[in-house]
Amino acid sequence: MANLTIRHGAYYVRFSVPKERWADVGRVTGSRTELRRDLIRSLQTRSRKEALLWRDTMLAKIREELDQKLTAAGLLPLHGGAAPD
Repeated sequence: MANLTIRHGAYYVRFSVPKERWADVGRVTGSRTELRRDLIRSLQTRSRKEALLWRDTMLAKIREELDQKLTAAGLLPLHGGAAPD
């Protein structure tokens, strides 16, 4: 169950930020310490089966939101910005 966490009986997904981008992500998300190692979002379910179904969708959504915030701040997206010609 990678990237899944249980808190108070509900499932949460954890998105791990690459170490070299902690400062950038912390800055655009408004972290108090200006570093962000991971982001945790609720899947709003208590069912393990539903959590496994929603996990990948939520991770993609978190990555997309972070990429938009980084791009708006003039930084490269999380996993590089190189695109083929």
